[in-house]
Amino acid sequence: MQKLQSYYSINRFERIINNMWKIFLAAFVLMIFNSLLTYKQAKNFSVSFNEVHKYGNVSVGKDKQYFVYGVIVILACDNNGLVTKGQMMNGFSVFARFKPFNDLVGRSIYEIKTEEQLKVKTFRSKKRREKGSALLQAVNGLIGVLEKSKAEEV
Repeated sequence: MQKLQSYYSINRFERIINNMWKIFLAAFVLMIFNSLLTYKQAKNFSVSFNEVHKYGNVSVGKDKQYFVYGVIVILACDNNGLVTKGQMMNGFSVFARFKPFNDLVGRSIYEIKTEEQLKVKTFRSKKRREKGSALLQAVNGLIGVLEKSKAEEV
């Protein structure tokens, strides 16, 4: 009886170890899969950024919160401050991709800034109000680029 009991306890220990290896292997495969998808998303960002850059000065804005979807906006404008091209990515996972965002094409970045500042005031979180939306960040970046280029001309 003693031998039979020790046999079952060793066999049980081996099964536990075997299951642990399966769990570690599954976790490793998922990490590799996540890394590949993250690489694809980063490459998609690079391609989208270069595509938008062809249309003029470029700026990027991002709005990411914990456990909520994030937004990244790539916006281009000409030297007069008119939006020429935009792309936006919003989503929760590494499956999100950039899509054309042409609602603002032809509008002045200064108009967009005043509208977005009014929207940002309605945010509940003080931190988000200070940081602003992704669109507001991109517009502020474009305004900075335009002011810098005008200062260099003088």
